Amino acid sequence: ILSYDNLDRLTGVTYHDSDSEAFGMDDLGNRDGNQTLRDAGTVSFLVDDDTNRYTSIGGNPITHDDAGNLTRDRQDYRYEYDYENRIARIYKLSGETQIPVATFDYDALGHRVGKIDAVAGTTSLF
Repeated sequence: ILSYDNLDRLTGVTYHDSDSEAFGMDDLGNRDGNQTLRDAGTVSFLVDDDTNRYTSIGGNPITHDDAGNLTRDRQDYRYEYDYENRIARIYKLSGETQIPVATFDYDALGHRVGKIDAVAGTTSLF
């Protein structure tokens, strides 16, 4: 069951097993500092007032570059982008060590043409 406010913004979800999620909104329609997650209680998150981007979820930092690209997520993955803001590399952070996860290649038209999966040890060409 989905719940909406008088401006048709999603404010809640109730699942068939009675678990639920609730979303609070600020006056501008942005999610505010708390979200109730299924089976996890209430998880706090922080949003940058100027950019409207998440900066922390559950105490884990989230970062973005100047172009707005996600550079670190809450599960400690780090993302690098090329000069066209296309995803180029993904790393898993383990302390100060970056473990390669995937690398992506593009053709001159910007189409993704290859992926190297460092975890599975495979190369895919498209």
